[in-house]
Amino acid sequence: MRRLCFIFLWLGTCAQAQLVTQLEIVKESKLPKDVFDLVAVGGPNSGIQCDAQESIWIPGLRGYSSAVSSLVRYRPGEAMLHFDIDTVPRLKNGNIEYFSPLREGHVLALVRTVAEYNEVHGRPTTPKRYADTFAVTFAPSGTVDEIVQLRLPSSAAEVTALAQLRDGWLVAGYTHDSKSIDMRAYLFDRGGSFTKELALPSAHNKGSRTGDAESNAVFRPTALRTADGSVLVLRGFSSQSFYRFSDTGGLLETKKLEPDGIDFWSPRLVGNSLMVNADVRPESIGKLGSIPVVRFRSAFAIFDSTTGRMTEVMTWMDYGTVGCFDGTRLTVFKKAESAAEDSTWRILTPGRATKTGHGPKT
Repeated sequence: MRRLCFIFLWLGTCAQAQLVTQLEIVKESKLPKDVFDLVAVGGPNSGIQCDAQESIWIPGLRGYSSAVSSLVRYRPGEAMLHFDIDTVPRLKNGNIEYFSPLREGHVLALVRTVAEYNEVHGRPTTPKRYADTFAVTFAPSGTVDEIVQLRLPSSAAEVTALAQLRDGWLVAGYTHDSKSIDMRAYLFDRGGSFTKELALPSAHNKGSRTGDAESNAVFRPTALRTADGSVLVLRGFSSQSFYRFSDTGGLLETKKLEPDGIDFWSPRLVGNSLMVNADVRPESIGKLGSIPVVRFRSAFAIFDSTTGRMTEVMTWMDYGTVGCFDGTRLTVFKKAESAAEDSTWRILTPGRATKTGHGPKT
């Protein structure tokens, strides 16, 4: 029981989950060099996703900036496909704020063109001033199917997620100060005209458990499409409410994940199971002279999205970036760990080990 309690302490709590499962590697491969060359800058990040056909979608940065200018679709045994917004005049020099793979190889993206970048030593880094905002649908061939300009209200400073509704669009974002975040949601008609800002109950909260976070995805709202066509809008802090919207933009319910106080990123929705990569503290294992030596570990929490309650924690005695989750196995990306390894990323598949333990019940 004490060891299980330590697992929950990594998450900042010592209760609630009903099942703790160890993960073990069941498969390993390497990212092909031609794909790696397009996405290497910035390394594996929380934006990596999979689609229903098990293709992997990896965001690629523009040069050495932090702006996402392309998406690479990779599936073993098939030709790579590169979606580059700089080849589209209306989107050139912009930033892909959010994307979501759709059915049959399509992808929906929220793209913002940038009027001015912050610079370091003459190189562009992060967007300083945005210009226009677009809902962009890409075809399976990599070409643009549709571009709709979204006419944001002046209050929409940071927008980070997009969902297509039956007759329009839902955009989620946030405003913030030094200590707190206020989530926002906006509706647009099919042509991109702003129609309404939605009132979100309990939208104001502190930014994270500690005020800082390992991934910026903790602060940025995202949108997940459910099997019944509704849309979940949430960000990576379990103390912040999450919201379920209908396919017409109506707010259906407001809930919280339990327990409170967990920072997370890379949410994946499989049926009603919401899997997240939970922030855990490294374990101190000694010192090398005066330098602390730590071991990084991972915890992947699963919640029931209908109740908000945590149902399982999958633990892994290593650390990587989640790409996919199919309900049973993960796909995790890691950088090469030594100069002797090939200059690419390892693709690891951790699956549930046979031994499990029952955690403390509430």
